[in-house]
Amino acid sequence: MNIVRANFGEGKTNTEDGLRIDYPEFRLHVRPSNTESVMRIIIEGREDKLIESIHSEIKEQL
Repeated sequence: MNIVRANFGEGKTNTEDGLRIDYPEFRLHVRPSNTESVMRIIIEGREDKLIESIHSEIKEQL
């Protein structure tokens, strides 16, 4: 999660449940799963291309 924070940490951050970063265009939430040994990556926004681009970038970093 530190890698994600280093690359996307300019937004408003919250670390209550993993790492959540809010931007005007999108919201990003990365956290370990409570039921599986995987990282959950949740990205919400209005533009599909932006979401896909951010998702690809995060997957490469992790």
